[in-house]
Amino acid sequence: MVATQQLLQDPKITTRVLQFLDPGSVLEDGTGRGECQWALAQLAIVCRATSSPALDVLWRSVDAFEYLLFAFKPYKEEKLRFDDDITDGDWSRFQEYASRVRELHMGSEIPKIHANVWTTLTRRCLDKPLLPSLQRLTGLKLDAMSMCYTMLFSSTIKHLALETDAYSDAGAIGVAAKLVMPILGRLTSLVVDDKYYADNEERQAVSVWTLTHLHALTVKRKATLTVPIVQALATFPHLRQLTLDIKSIPSASDTQERIAGFDQLRELSLSGSVTNVSAFLTFVAPLHLESLEIISQQLCHDQQGPPMERRLEKAFSKLPPSLRRIQVSLQCACNRVHFEDGEKLFQPLRPLHALQRLEFAFHGVTFSLKDRLLRALTDAWPNLSVFEVATRQMSNQSSYKYSRYDTPPLDFYVKTERVVFEDVQVGLSAYNLLDHVPPTIPTLAAFVGAHAHLERLVLPSIDLDAVPDIASVPLLDHALKTIEVCELDAGVPLLEFALALDLLFPNLDLADARRAVARGRDESARTDELRLLLLALRIGRTGAYRADAAKLARDAEITVTRQGKYAPPAPPAGPSTACYYAEPPGPSTILVRPSFPGHY
Repeated sequence: MVATQQLLQDPKITTRVLQFLDPGSVLEDGTGRGECQWALAQLAIVCRATSSPALDVLWRSVDAFEYLLFAFKPYKEEKLRFDDDITDGDWSRFQEYASRVRELHMGSEIPKIHANVWTTLTRRCLDKPLLPSLQRLTGLKLDAMSMCYTMLFSSTIKHLALETDAYSDAGAIGVAAKLVMPILGRLTSLVVDDKYYADNEERQAVSVWTLTHLHALTVKRKATLTVPIVQALATFPHLRQLTLDIKSIPSASDTQERIAGFDQLRELSLSGSVTNVSAFLTFVAPLHLESLEIISQQLCHDQQGPPMERRLEKAFSKLPPSLRRIQVSLQCACNRVHFEDGEKLFQPLRPLHALQRLEFAFHGVTFSLKDRLLRALTDAWPNLSVFEVATRQMSNQSSYKYSRYDTPPLDFYVKTERVVFEDVQVGLSAYNLLDHVPPTIPTLAAFVGAHAHLERLVLPSIDLDAVPDIASVPLLDHALKTIEVCELDAGVPLLEFALALDLLFPNLDLADARRAVARGRDESARTDELRLLLLALRIGRTGAYRADAAKLARDAEITVTRQGKYAPPAPPAGPSTACYYAEPPGPSTILVRPSFPGHY
């Protein structure tokens, strides 16, 4: 016990533990957020040495404004109001926790909060901010209630995410915009989701193109970009992160040269048609870009002009050698082949030797990554840690299910160019099928083996017709952590492929495979079947279960755990939204949890 107390009193050890328990930002992926908050609440009552540091981390990011109000005893959660005036003691205790808050998300319940809450807090705050150390404020709506939120406009705010409702009032939005003007000049990061003026290209709730002091800017409304607007963005001297959804932009042929500027730009995220995205990249061509994200939907609406891969090829040719990450998400519901030549998609990316993450996701779009293409990329991007080429079926799509033992329709060959079948007649004598098969296990091993830092590999499919000879598979012992195959042909045994993968990549992270369920013959569902096989081979290879079993008597009682209708045990959901009070060592009672995990 004494040793434990000494460990907890060591600031370095406490800091290290809190790093693992930090729930992170409110708007980040919330996986495990509730469990982290619960653990911090428990750590806060272990001893006084850990209480204050744990509370600092717990209160750093508050998920919704109403959770702040639980610190006041007169506040009634079911009524969203104060039933009595708050005392000096209540206010003093609240300030102790309010000083810890660095990030606040407004939450969905804020319009329902009673007026007496705002009146009481305003009277207590006077001219001082409610949260004196607040740095990030998100989910702020510009509407008739904005006058109540001015107590949150601390001079320390550097990041602001504001939005307007499509059914709000123009007058109220105008008044609210004037209220936030004083803090706009102090921001380094701004996110604007202007739904009210989404269809009005001439008006904005906030004129973002003039805020030249920003370091990061996200504009979620579809923007009609003109040359003057792009030139205005180029004058932002400190702009490092830019996110735009492009409705229209002049074609690249309308300008003679690249628009100078964007020297500090490091992260760029673009949404819109492939044509508009390519035009913007041609206009701008940032010289020191490190991360690029492209999101394009409804490719069928963008069919005029050259082929898709040629338009992306032109844009990719403008990318600087400093690029380390590229993420492309393309979506369409037609299930057609929009990219007939995958080599043209990857060829302009080969000179990017600093590339570490290369991610393509095709949603509802047929894309074939051929064996010869993956083998040709073996010597590209030596520092690659993530290589992902995923095909995802959209929820409203139906796909043709087949196995290698079935005879698919003739047009299937034309659409996918990926299946090897024997006895193909119909005038395909000049069609070299071996040039059009998905990656084989030997090619996969060669590609991964050539990339020592690769941790994640995702492929559309692999060639299940080329069964590996297990006696010829070496112990590659690569550090690859994740491998995913989006589609595996139905009706084909997977054992030999699992054996080969287990030999090549013995360090795969299969922790979640314990809860995987083989869901039948669906191609896209067979990846769980493969993971189950890999997990079974891992267990047999490591021998941990056999070693434990050998210690038991032959007639030892076998115990079982009831799951309740086959459901896995639920993880701890954390405490309720009510105040969680605890008694730490000493006379005082502290509030250890202000927030509740969830989505808004």
